Amino acid sequence: MSAEKTPTPPSSGSGGTPAVCSSHPCPCTTPIQTVQRGKFSIVVDRCNKTINIRGKQQFFGAGASQTVVDNAILSINSTWSGSTRFEGDTFTVTSEVTGSLRLVSDTPDATANQMLVKLTTDPPNVHKNNDPANQPAYGRSPGMIHNNEDDGGTLTIPHEMGHAMGLKDEYREGPRDASGNRTIVRTGPAGGLMGYIDPGSKPTDQNYSDLVTGTNLLP
Repeated sequence: MSAEKTPTPPSSGSGGTPAVCSSHPCPCTTPIQTVQRGKFSIVVDRCNKTINIRGKQQFFGAGASQTVVDNAILSINSTWSGSTRFEGDTFTVTSEVTGSLRLVSDTPDATANQMLVKLTTDPPNVHKNNDPANQPAYGRSPGMIHNNEDDGGTLTIPHEMGHAMGLKDEYREGPRDASGNRTIVRTGPAGGLMGYIDPGSKPTDQNYSDLVTGTNLLP
């Protein structure tokens, strides 16, 4: 991981002219902006055109293990990292979320989003239908996944982190079918992480923009 660049502080503007970062040609009235979304911070560097997502997830419960933690964090960071169009420019997004395993004897880390991991032998297609993962908005209370939640390459865990930062679902639940199976009505664009958990799904430009601006987030 490359070291984060720190821009030179902006010079003072005059007569309403935006201040300019001395090492960059861009006007930077707010060169570094940090917003807090639940337990996660989003750092926008408008001079270097970067967005960093930082925070901690702590996993606990009968199904939690270091392997579960490692796989979850790898999936979160690879899914949430990439590029996005923001304010008319292309920004590089880097997710730097860390994870830890909480044992029964440990005190919960108040600065980390808490995630209960249920132990199950059911395959993901079964528990995703009968006992779906969930994440209360902004991590106000622990979320829940299963020990084999994303075996097979689905992206439920990165999707749930979206809720931990305040993003809404981009689908709605339809009535269960005659066999009791969930039916999903998509309301977002194809391949958008908050509506689809298929391999390769990614956050949309609108998701990143909403996280930075606080627009259209969960209450």
